[in-house]
Amino acid sequence: MQYYNSGSINDINGKAQSMGSGEFYASLADMLLTGFNVNNDSNYFFPALRQDQVVIGVPCCNSAGNGYVSNAEVQSALDGLINGGTVGSYKINNKYPNLRGLMTWSINWDQYTNFNWSNYFRGYFNNLTPPLNKLNAAVLSSSEVINGSYSISAVVPAYNTATSYKIYEGTTVVASGNLTAGQPAKTLNYNAISKAPGAYIYKAELSDGSNTVTSNQITVTVPKAGDNTLQPAILSASSVNNGAYTLTAVVPKNNTATSYKIYEGTTVASTGALTSGVGEVSISYAITNKAKGSYDYTVVLYDSTNSINSNKVTVTVPDSESNNAWVANHAYKAGDIVTYNGGTYKCIQAHTSLVGWEPSAVPALWQIQ
Repeated sequence: MQYYNSGSINDINGKAQSMGSGEFYASLADMLLTGFNVNNDSNYFFPALRQDQVVIGVPCCNSAGNGYVSNAEVQSALDGLINGGTVGSYKINNKYPNLRGLMTWSINWDQYTNFNWSNYFRGYFNNLTPPLNKLNAAVLSSSEVINGSYSISAVVPAYNTATSYKIYEGTTVVASGNLTAGQPAKTLNYNAISKAPGAYIYKAELSDGSNTVTSNQITVTVPKAGDNTLQPAILSASSVNNGAYTLTAVVPKNNTATSYKIYEGTTVASTGALTSGVGEVSISYAITNKAKGSYDYTVVLYDSTNSINSNKVTVTVPDSESNNAWVANHAYKAGDIVTYNGGTYKCIQAHTSLVGWEPSAVPALWQIQ
């Protein structure tokens, strides 16, 4: 993750964290290592990353980028993450003893400062106590069920003494194999194909030859074909910016729909295929350069015998001169003019806007007029 040239970002507690402190580093790394609800929406969960998947990126000196902090301040964040504790006002509830990822922008700037950054952190990591291998249970999860098929995943924690594994469906071993002790975390997969309707129980066992540990137990339910029904999509539209906006159609799970059409009035604007019986699906359709006016949209879902209409959404495009408010998830080009929080800004670098990249927070992208 890049900890420089960044706007403020909310941490897992909803506090806005800004560049220039160890708390900024520690709180956002902890967010990725803990997992979080995207935009506080419980329907969209970002699962926790493994410790060996996280690399913290920092500027090595003041000249390298905005957000530079001293080596000691970076170390305070690493100490808090690895050992647990408090960094600034942020409390880290877990420990991440196997966190080892660190990079800098850039090797050229590091050389310019006589390798002050790399020498400091090479010594820091060399002095850490190597993690001890021990027998830890795997963590089991399942993918969505699609037409009776799904995937079982067993994550074997890093630095494990396990040398073999077994995945059980009920009391039957459905997958087994050998492992190498002391390795980074590893994911084992078992694919269940075309299972009959019913409930299936899974667990995984790891063994080091002397001892065995058992994972959490999960139950996967395969619904009956008749449980799927044709349900309407839920249609919404983003705000309009310079004649551009995006339609989003959410297709409910367990749907029999196999295709869709997006209508602008009575004209088909977009079509596509769907897979019946899957989880919730989101369809996006971007519209650009629309002239002033009002436009009605609906989405029709089709299965082999029937169709069903979504709600109707009306989008009003005003005169372009009065419609230049900054919005997220929009492709801006250099020279675009927007308004934000009472100010007027000019885009100085083409980019797709994101939450946290508001014009007032990212001077590398926007210049106030």
